[in-house]
Order: sequence, then C-alpha cells, then structure tokens
Amino acid sequence: MMKRSLVYFSPFELGALRIAFAGLALLPFVAKRIKGIAPKTWLQLIVVGLIGNTIPAFLFAYAQTGIPSSQAGILNSTTPLFALIVGLVFYKIKIGWWNVLGVFIGLFGAVLIIYGQSDGNLQFNFFYSSLVLLASILYAFNLNLIKQHLANVESFTIAVISYFVLLGPILLYLFFGTDFIHTIQDPINLRGLIYPAILGVVGSAIAISLFNILIKLKSVLFAASVTYMIPIVALFFGILDGEKFAPINFLWVAAILGGVLLVNKKK
Repeated sequence: MMKRSLVYFSPFELGALRIAFAGLALLPFVAKRIKGIAPKTWLQLIVVGLIGNTIPAFLFAYAQTGIPSSQAGILNSTTPLFALIVGLVFYKIKIGWWNVLGVFIGLFGAVLIIYGQSDGNLQFNFFYSSLVLLASILYAFNLNLIKQHLANVESFTIAVISYFVLLGPILLYLFFGTDFIHTIQDPINLRGLIYPAILGVVGSAIAISLFNILIKLKSVLFAASVTYMIPIVALFFGILDGEKFAPINFLWVAAILGGVLLVNKKK
C-alpha cells in the first residue's frame, strides 16, 4: 500500500494521510472512550500517538522512496531485538536465555525469507535504512510504555485516544503544510486516495487496535515478535501474485515459528 500510495503522493502527504484516515476511522468511538482518563494518562497517550503511530508512519513512507520493501522488511524485523534491549535497560524485565534465543532465531528466519525473495539483491542505503531502524526503536519504546505504564487502560481505548489526540494537528499539517490541496485536484490522484485509506484503516487503525490487545495479553517480546510474521504473510501473498516459491522457505518459516514459540515460553 505504501508503494502504491507513493505513486500519487509525496512521503509527507502519505504519512499524514495514513494517520488521518486511521484517526477518522476511530473517531466515532472517542466519545465513549474519552471519559475518566487521568491527566497523566493523557500525556502518555500523546507519547504513544507520536512514537507508536505518527512518527513511524512518516519514517516508513520516506524510507520507502529510497529502499525497496524487502530491505525495509529486514530492518523492521529488528523490532523484537530493540524491544528486548529497551525492556532490559529501562524496565529491568525478567526473561530467560531461551527467550533471547527465540528473538535471534526468529530474526534469522525473517531475514533469510526476505533475502531469498529479493534474489539476494540487497544494497542498503545508510540514510534510508536508518529511518526504518529509528522507527523500529520507537516501536520498541512504545511496546514497553504500553505494557508498563498503561496496564490499566483498555487496549482499544489506547488506540482510539492515541490517534484522536493527534488528528487535529495532522489534518492541519496535511492541508497547510504539504501540497496535498494542489495534488488532490488531479482526478488521478483523487482515485489514488484508496491506497492510503486502506493503509490507514486496515494497516493502522485495525492493526494497532489488535496489536494493543496482544501487548496486554502477552509479554512485550511476544507482541513484538509478530514482526517476524510479516515476511511469512508477504511470502504467501507473493505466491498468490505469481512469485516463485523456493522450498527452502519452509525451513525459514519453521525457524520463525520456533523462535516465536521460544519467545513466549515462560520456563
């Protein structure tokens, strides 16, 4: 969806559109969810909105103009590793050696699937790659923030309010800080809105809502390890789209699933 969107919109327009569509999709639920939120919690929800939703949306959109999706996928797969580091350094989380092993096994499988599907053509651009790594680090902090500081806030409320608090500023930026008003006057670009709309509603609003539930139900590491599932899903979508499937990928899928299993084991 990002690749399709960038055909019609600049990365800054895409980042703003993604957050705007997600916020508008969740707007009908705000009235019911806004009651009883403490002032301290409001600040934490703003931080979640920034580091978990808004800033990464812009970072990924801009990075996608300089590196292919395969490289972005590999770099995004570092999220569980960063979540582990953040949890150990800032929150003193207790984990076993098998959980750490699971993080690296899952990362190994994810990298090899993406590497294989890209035919081994990986030439990392440092600047654009660093944008994805920064987004992954922000995701890692966001995961730990939700788990450690927003345990008493319902998962769907976190998603709704974290998008709501930044919806106004994002709309102002979209209409007055970018060329969106000029861009949208072209009928072709108007039709292209379907791509950031899908990205915002499905890839952000719905996905983040479900992801927040997972964070509450399980550990930070387990929630972060769903990043390893992205290459598997992409692999099978590629098969449906006519891409070649190498049998060795079954081994890498097994490695990912085994890594996630180890991440979730308590002893």
